[in-house]
Amino acid sequence: MNFPAVPFVLSGMNCRFVFLLLALAGVVPAARADHRDEESRHRGSRVVLYEKAGYRGDSLTLFAGEAVENLDRVSFDGGRRANDRISSIRIEGGAVLLAYEHARFRGQLIRVTESIPNLADRALPEVVGSWNDRISSLQAEAGGRAHGDHRHGDRRAPPDGADYERIIARAYDDVLRREPDAEGLRYFRGLMIDQGWTEQMVRAHIRKSAEYRGPVINRMIERAYQDLLGRSVDPSGLDHYRNLLLDHGLTEQGMRDDLRRSAEFRQRSQPPAPAPQTPPRGDDKPRHDGAEVQR
Repeated sequence: MNFPAVPFVLSGMNCRFVFLLLALAGVVPAARADHRDEESRHRGSRVVLYEKAGYRGDSLTLFAGEAVENLDRVSFDGGRRANDRISSIRIEGGAVLLAYEHARFRGQLIRVTESIPNLADRALPEVVGSWNDRISSLQAEAGGRAHGDHRHGDRRAPPDGADYERIIARAYDDVLRREPDAEGLRYFRGLMIDQGWTEQMVRAHIRKSAEYRGPVINRMIERAYQDLLGRSVDPSGLDHYRNLLLDHGLTEQGMRDDLRRSAEFRQRSQPPAPAPQTPPRGDDKPRHDGAEVQR
């Protein structure tokens, strides 16, 4: 987004006031301090979004490290609201754009690494229609780096000629402990090829599935209890670790480490105390075979 130059030196109070206006406008810097990635700006790493196809009409510019949570609060340079009005995207300086169907980084997601002259040529997954006039929130990144807190992990695209089936199968095996079905294989292959998804984005999406959040998580917790505590998980333990795994980023290894720190595990791991020794009775003196010992 282009702002007019300020014809005076900003004091500390004025800086805070300007930053508040930026926040209210919906432009949320995902980096620290000066609110823009100066290195990316110097290299010209930015994304320009246009109201019309063919890079025409009013535009909106984002530099790497910036995000727009709700395009309904942001306007093109001509004054029109930008929500659901983006028709072409120009990528400059190796920038990467994550564009979301809904506000607050929700809904369908497309990862853009190359300029798109007409979003009508990019189909939306799962629905009939295209990405044209369908974008409501955005995040711009420098190429090869991940900014912000939208947690899709490493967003580098698979190399050209990548074996998408093998990548998807590996994700299914690691997350769901099974092979992908034909429908899942087709769905995620389309997202990786047509929407620019990376392996980590596929894994994050699988972890949101009902299958993972239900039986897979329950089996994971049960298996850890059996391996470490030698018993089935109790209801309170199941609820506790489901909450940590699903909503607080705890990993399976982290759960197992936590169980190893429990008093129950330490008690179970202690070697049994040795049996008490009974002193020998008179008639239980040890006997020696052979000749009597000479004094």
